[in-house]
Amino acid sequence: MAKVAIVENDVVVYRGALPRSWKNTAGLQNSKGDWDALAELGIYPLEEVTPPVDSGETLDGWVEDIQADKVVLTWNVRDKTADELSAEAEAAATAYKWEREREYPEIVDQLDDIYHNGIDGWKATIKVTKDKYPKPE
Repeated sequence: MAKVAIVENDVVVYRGALPRSWKNTAGLQNSKGDWDALAELGIYPLEEVTPPVDSGETLDGWVEDIQADKVVLTWNVRDKTADELSAEAEAAATAYKWEREREYPEIVDQLDDIYHNGIDGWKATIKVTKDKYPKPE
């Protein structure tokens, strides 16, 4: 069964898939696709509308529209705050370090590379990872 909304007294009290125990206990698995029967129980198909978001925006809450045959959940978009943008920039400024660390050869292998290929050969090996994950400006 698709996502549903359960409405009681004109208020959405549940969003998501019906738990398997509800379906089996109440026989709701037999009502699949019979939205008229489910609507009598306050169960409606849930339609989510997610607008596009650019890098300076974020999703923040939603508005629910209870209609006769479905519930439409529309996400709100807002501009990110200065604190959010700053936190993202700070995280991005250090993320390259973790990515590089994961891909650098083990120290033993780096020393072996220096021994067999010299410092210039080792620099070339390390440069591949540094180029793949550049330090942010």
